[in-house]
Formats: sequence, structure tokens, C-alpha cells
Amino acid sequence: MAWDPDHIDLISEYCDRWCERCPLTHRCAAYTRESDPAEIEAHSEAVEKAMEELRVELALPEPAAQPWLEELSSVPEPTEADQKELDRAYHDGRARLRSDPMMIAASDYSIDAYTWLKLYGDLTRERAAALSHDGDSPEAAVLRMEVEGVLDALAVVRWDSMLIAAKLRRALTGKADGEGSFDDDAAQADWNGSAKLTLLLAQRSEAGWRLIARWAPESDIATQLAQTLAALRADVERAFPLARRFVRPGFDDPQP
Repeated sequence: MAWDPDHIDLISEYCDRWCERCPLTHRCAAYTRESDPAEIEAHSEAVEKAMEELRVELALPEPAAQPWLEELSSVPEPTEADQKELDRAYHDGRARLRSDPMMIAASDYSIDAYTWLKLYGDLTRERAAALSHDGDSPEAAVLRMEVEGVLDALAVVRWDSMLIAAKLRRALTGKADGEGSFDDDAAQADWNGSAKLTLLLAQRSEAGWRLIARWAPESDIATQLAQTLAALRADVERAFPLARRFVRPGFDDPQP
């Protein structure tokens, strides 16, 4: 696959990585690389070679040294004491992350969702398929649509089960480390993008569990999982009040 100049910057940073369902894979550099990494590497080498040939042909001078690069190279290596302090701060921060109530809830949810799917996922799928039948009646058509919805919900909650905790971890880590925004809008801070994706994943999985609960052999557990996600969403909304305003490249803004 050739390199596409219409790739959207950072589109893959705030997506659910479900490429099979994404309508924007043709605008995604990450998808292109994963689909045909050899082609991308060859293209990159060709571009570098062409630029070097152009520089020689035009007798362009070597790029001037940048003062900030010299300053960066002159920064001394941290002392042993400095390194120990950096390591201590890092481990303290990760310990705080592991003990964060939202992170605990998200991690527990991942385990509970995986366990439920392992025990009851196939049973629910078989039950839904058994109740679906061919026919031209309005009732049969409605039933088929609901069965399709249940099967899709099972796929969604399975896909999201580990992703919710991962995206929340990135949001909490980014906020704690103070990673800022690429522009002057505070809502565009990276952690808000990760928090928004966490909210979207939790929201669709919550809806999925509520539908699954109508068909599952252990409906009470499915309902509890939906309630867990509802509570987690409320906590994330409070912790990241600007998250909903984050504009995800390609998904939340109009593209030509």
C-alpha cells in the first residue's frame, strides 16, 4: 500500500483500534504501516534518498546548528542521587495509580468481564441463535434484529473489556505527569483525549451489557457489569470535566 498524503495526524491515538469496523482506515498512517510495513519502509528510504540527491544537486549547505540542540547536548547526566530521586518519584507515581479507585474499578471490571465471557459468552450466543428463526412475520423480523444486536453486543464488550482500563491508565498517567495540550485549548490535552475514549468505550459496553442481560443465563451479573461501568463513567466525568470537549482527529471534526 502506497503512502497516502491524506493521512490524518494522530487519528490512531484516540481510537479503539478496531480497524475492521473503522470507516477511516484509509486516512490512518498506523493502519497503513501495520497493513504493509515493508512498503512504508521502502517509501521512506526513497524519500530520504531523493532529498539527499536534491540537496547535492542544488549545492545546498548543511543545515546550520541549532542553539537549542547544543544546549540539550550540554545538559549533564543526572547524578546517582538525582537518578535515585527520579526512580523514587516514578515508583511512587505508579503506586498512586495502582491505588486510584477508578483504576481499581476498571481493572476489576476487566477481570470480571473476561470471566463472564469465558463462562457464559458462548451459552448466551447459542441461546440467542436458537431463539432466532426464519419467517416473514413482523415478530420474526424483530427477533432477528434483536439477536443480531445481542451478538454484536457480545463482540463489543469482549473488545472493550481490556481497553477501558488501558485507556483510563493513560489518561490518569498523563494528567499526573502534566503532559499538556498541543494548542492553547486546555480541553485538547492528551489526557482528555484518553479520558474521552474511556468514556465512549464504557458507554457502549454498558449499553451492550444491558442488552446481553435480557438473554444471558446469568443476567444479574451482566446487569452488575453495566452498573459498574455506569459508576465508572460518572467518576471519570468528574475527574476529567473537559474530556467530552476533546476533539478526536478524524472522528470528531469534519474532514475534507
